[in-house]
Amino acid sequence: MSNKNFSDKRKLTYYLGIILVVIGAILFISTFLNQTISFGDELGDFDGFKEKLKNQMFRAGSAVILISIGTILLALGRRGIAGAGLILDTERERKDLEPINRMRGRQLNDALEEVDLKQHLAQNQIIKIKCQSCAHLNDEHDNFCSGCGKKI
Repeated sequence: MSNKNFSDKRKLTYYLGIILVVIGAILFISTFLNQTISFGDELGDFDGFKEKLKNQMFRAGSAVILISIGTILLALGRRGIAGAGLILDTERERKDLEPINRMRGRQLNDALEEVDLKQHLAQNQIIKIKCQSCAHLNDEHDNFCSGCGKKI
């Protein structure tokens, strides 16, 4: 049985991965955009400064963890368990990657149709003539063999 489409579980895993990466990225960027640490008024309040710094470090660390988990879920959703390398089973990997490989084959087919490969090859044909004496291959316009010098 061929696997033409992704299963609903893989789609859900993939989209959940996207959501986690986006949330993690927003959380990470907001760590630097949020101006809760100011050096002007709080120079005397070192404990408050430490607490705000600790909160921002926690936010940045949480963001990195969310991005990491999201990236792993993206790989699992897109490539499957064996395709992502969590299980070393070549048959399972082939089945997991079948929808992606099928689409890549279609994309390659579309590109080859655009190029018109048959016409391109027909224009660039090289015809060689074999010498009867020495079996050397010569260009079609040669009158004498470039291997033995005899008339073709």
